Order: sequence, then structure tokens, then C-alpha cells
Amino acid sequence: MKKLVFIDIDGTLYDYKNHCVPESAKQALRKAKENGHELFICTGRAKEMVESVYLELPISGAVFGCGAHIVFNHQVIYEAHFPLKEMKELISQFRKISPYIDMNIFKSVHNVNLETVIGYHKGDEKHSFLDDYDRE
Repeated sequence: MKKLVFIDIDGTLYDYKNHCVPESAKQALRKAKENGHELFICTGRAKEMVESVYLELPISGAVFGCGAHIVFNHQVIYEAHFPLKEMKELISQFRKISPYIDMNIFKSVHNVNLETVIGYHKGDEKHSFLDDYDRE
């Protein structure tokens, strides 16, 4: 009987000590796929945070961002975005409660050295450090 198998990444599939998916896990996934099962990543993380793991595995799809972004056979079948106007209002309300809200929400970007960013995207436009690596 064919089954749908949903696999978490953090603390389940991904080995943070060695920064990889163990070969034993990859073999188990390949075997499950060979037996006709559909494999899915299911994570609270955004797609961009785990895309390298997602692309190296024999999986049928993924549920990213706690269900906000769902992919099946490399096609987006569902995407939910928090409306920008509502997000700005929410942050405005949080700022009234705590002067540290910006640091709490955006903590990961406050110390980014833009000279070391490998790549980023804005909307549908993707940028890579290779675009201008040889420019002064």
C-alpha cells in the first residue's frame, strides 16, 4: 500500500553536528521511494532556509513555513502571505509594547555583512554574488 510520509528536518532528518543529512537517512528515503511511497518534508522553516536539503533528497514535495508554502512535484500548490499593510500595523502595535521588537523580529539581519551575502531575492528577481564578484 502506497503511503504519504511527512518528515521533519530539525532534530529528525538533518544532522546539525555534521551539517548534513546522514547517508543512512538518504538511503532510507531512497528505499521508501523505490517502494512507491510519496515523501514530503514538513517544517516550520521557510523554503529558503532549507532549500539545499530539500533539493538533495528524493522527495515528492514539502510543506514549508508551518503550511504557508506547499510544493508538490516541484510546483507550488499553495502559498499564503501575510498582507504587508496588516504586518506593518501589527509591528506598529508591538512597538508600543516593547522598544526591542525590531531587534527581536529582525535579529538575524541586524548583523549581516552585505559583503559576505552569497545571494538574495527580491520578489521574482534573484541576485547572486557572482553577478558582480569581479567589480571594484
